[in-house]
Amino acid sequence: MKTLLHLKKPILFLLMFPGAFLMAQSISGTVSGPGNKPVPFATVALLNAKDSLPFKGSHTDESGQYIFENISAGNYLIKITSVEFEDSSGNIFQLDSSAAYKHPEIILSPRENILKEVSVSAQKKTFEFKDGNITVNVENSPLALGNTVYDLLLRLPGVMIDNGTISLQGQPGVGVYIDDRQQQISGMQLIALLKSMNASTVEKIEIIKNPSAKYDAAGGAGIINIKTKKLKITGFSGSCGYTYSRGYGNQHMPDLSLNYKGKKLAFFSSFNLYQGYMKTTADLHKAIAYNGISSTLDSKSFETDEGYFGTGNLGLDWMPNAKNTLGFKFQAVPGFIVRTKKGNNAISDSDLGYDNLDYKRTVPNFFYLANYNLNYEHLFDTAGTKLKFSTDLYGPYFDIYKSAYQYHFTDHNKNDLLSPQQFSGTNRIALSILSSRLDFEKKISKTLNLESGIKISSQAINSDYTFSTKDQQTGMYIIDTTLTNQFTYREQIGAAYVSFQKEIKKINVQAGLRAENTNVNTVSQINDFKYSRQYFKLFPNLTINYNRSDKHNFSLSYNKRIYRPDYNSFNPYPAFSNLFSISRGNPYLLPQFSNNIAASHTFKNKFTNTVEYSRVQNPIRGQTLQVDSSKVTIFQSGNLQSSNELCYYIFFNTELKKWWALTLNLGAYYFDFKGKIDGADLSSSGTSFSGYINNQLILPKNFKVEISGWYCAPWLAGGFYHYKQRGAFNLGVKKTLLDDHLALSVSVYDLFFTNKTRAVVNFKNQNYHFEESYDTRRLNLSVVYTFGKLKIHQREIKSDEDAKARVKR
Repeated sequence: MKTLLHLKKPILFLLMFPGAFLMAQSISGTVSGPGNKPVPFATVALLNAKDSLPFKGSHTDESGQYIFENISAGNYLIKITSVEFEDSSGNIFQLDSSAAYKHPEIILSPRENILKEVSVSAQKKTFEFKDGNITVNVENSPLALGNTVYDLLLRLPGVMIDNGTISLQGQPGVGVYIDDRQQQISGMQLIALLKSMNASTVEKIEIIKNPSAKYDAAGGAGIINIKTKKLKITGFSGSCGYTYSRGYGNQHMPDLSLNYKGKKLAFFSSFNLYQGYMKTTADLHKAIAYNGISSTLDSKSFETDEGYFGTGNLGLDWMPNAKNTLGFKFQAVPGFIVRTKKGNNAISDSDLGYDNLDYKRTVPNFFYLANYNLNYEHLFDTAGTKLKFSTDLYGPYFDIYKSAYQYHFTDHNKNDLLSPQQFSGTNRIALSILSSRLDFEKKISKTLNLESGIKISSQAINSDYTFSTKDQQTGMYIIDTTLTNQFTYREQIGAAYVSFQKEIKKINVQAGLRAENTNVNTVSQINDFKYSRQYFKLFPNLTINYNRSDKHNFSLSYNKRIYRPDYNSFNPYPAFSNLFSISRGNPYLLPQFSNNIAASHTFKNKFTNTVEYSRVQNPIRGQTLQVDSSKVTIFQSGNLQSSNELCYYIFFNTELKKWWALTLNLGAYYFDFKGKIDGADLSSSGTSFSGYINNQLILPKNFKVEISGWYCAPWLAGGFYHYKQRGAFNLGVKKTLLDDHLALSVSVYDLFFTNKTRAVVNFKNQNYHFEESYDTRRLNLSVVYTFGKLKIHQREIKSDEDAKARVKR
């Protein structure tokens, strides 16, 4: 805590007295066109009168006004540039050392050839690699059109999603951000949110392996930042679209976006709906030895998810002047899904009194999440000195499951050997989160930038779980007190950070330090369990970039990260897949810490090779435990002692032809794990490699084709899960009409149906293998119509939502 107190005073000084860095002199003025109508978004350059070289740059706001601040005394002139008007320069004037200067109004003349509508023909590269981070520009991708954000993540280099867990380069614990705001929900809630977001609203996705100190330290593997499209042009705009998808079943995804930007007000909205059906099949073979007798259990099942969910976003920005913006955002995520699972477990012996277990599980699930955000931004000068405040309130949030189980115990001929059983379970989860942050940005000099901030977040989660057994004689359900549980979780996180960026000739250095204090309190009714933990940690960050020449760039980075257990990982209540497969939380989980080092070299901005090393303490990994007497497998998360993770990957991006862009991403990996699982020592290691390829072809008549594929070799996960190879091949074709206002696309995903999870486990008393196939092979047909202005802007808001990223369903 002494370290935090030492940091507190300078950070508060920076936040409370940013004016200490500013000078009093300013230059302001107005730009108008014919009829004294203001000219918005014109480029304004402040030039030195001596040599006419630019000194500072800015642009006019909606009312045609501009301002330069922090200007030293001297002689200057103003130059105005606009697409619709002729360039114009004012007269030379003198800025006094003690007084602000009001420049006479500048009136522009229209150009002779005025473009009725401005369009940008330059094509961004789909993939960009810089400082160890990957940026994926998905705005014009045929594979993005008509898909969800969830679909996009599945196709990013190094990203994998299994059972609601997102991993990056094989490491779990990825922080997911939307417009620099970390999403605090996780698990199936986060998956539902990503599936309800249409990819047409996304401009790019950033994969950041070495986040700066301004980002939360949570996210041991790095962060994924989803950047939505921006609205920069005054006027009304919007889009509407519809996607039909066919796999095992049908999916329907309509979406609508309406936006307006005026002189003082900006309004933006989006509505995305999903209605559909998905199917998962699973096969498991398990060998069991108990009391000197060997037996086997073969399980086959299929699960369907059918329902509705969506996302609604509303936002309003008020700009009373060029320096201040006040904004409000509201997000609602409602959903109703029915999950139905049917299966059979065939047992080779009769120790349990039967040979087969036929079961059916039905889980209606209704959830609703509301998020209110209030934000404020003050711009001190044109150099970028800013003060930002943002606060988020999550609530009401509820997540309700009502499970019904039916079991039949039969012989090999399906004759009942035991009386059928029926169970029911109800889990009611309530969540509330309050999160606030204050950030300050200052350009101290031409080569030195400062960022600092503070953040406080608090969350409270309550789970009320009731498990009942049906009495076959009375038909009444009787509560099972051994499984019924009430669980509460309270967490508070306080943080402060400071970060500097300094340019020294060809070297750019970014150094930062983040301090976080965490308090966790949990109470479980089962065994009267209570748990409290408080810890204070420092998270340093350092990146050094050396631009040797236009051809060669070198980068070296270090950071420390944390991966906090999510709520569901703590909650000890059992979730039954069937009587032989149970998932539960682990209330004794410790946070995971990782120290990460990376070095990279980039050649001609096309070819990059990178080496990364991570030393992880208390790695959190999914684990299984087996009870031989009952043949039950228990799934839960646990801590190992340590792991070492070494990665080398190559990124190649080039234009083979003007109409053909190629991207390659190849990676080689080494992992080792040490620790104990259920009292048994674990020491294992493994290697793997992966590859990703993307081709984009621009063809005549506004056709664009995208061909992509990925492959992952056998993989060691969690210390004893040996996953087999998997991959996918995707193809998409896009056609634009009506001056790019109408877009049509046809795409096929996982064409050869090779994206399946297969694994083998042989550790301690566990000997089994399983295979799961998902609804990944799909045909999508999409149509999107854009009207009004084509560029959309939502002001970026920094907000902390760290706790929510660890609330799983």
